[in-house]
Amino acid sequence: MVEKCQGLINIGLLSSYDKNDVLTSTSIFINTSNKTKEIVKQADNLFELYNNNLKSNLKMLDFLTSIEETLTLTLNTDQLLEVQKMKVKLQNDIIELTDKINRLG
Repeated sequence: MVEKCQGLINIGLLSSYDKNDVLTSTSIFINTSNKTKEIVKQADNLFELYNNNLKSNLKMLDFLTSIEETLTLTLNTDQLLEVQKMKVKLQNDIIELTDKINRLG
């Protein structure tokens, strides 16, 4: 892109006043484009990280649900309360992760 602009300047299609303006605008465009690519790359990395965390949390929630069922059958209330607290925290984490994923998408 810069080479094309310099080529236009060299063959005299742009006035000397336009030369600096074109080069500056081109430089700004290239820098903005590079920053945009970096932002997209970071968003993709975050999306992958959040998805992996979400999958892990869903597996853990499934596991805690099975433990909760077992504890309910054995009437072990102290441990049942702990598992339920863990489930609530995990469910809140899942909601938060889902919200983050939706904002990225």
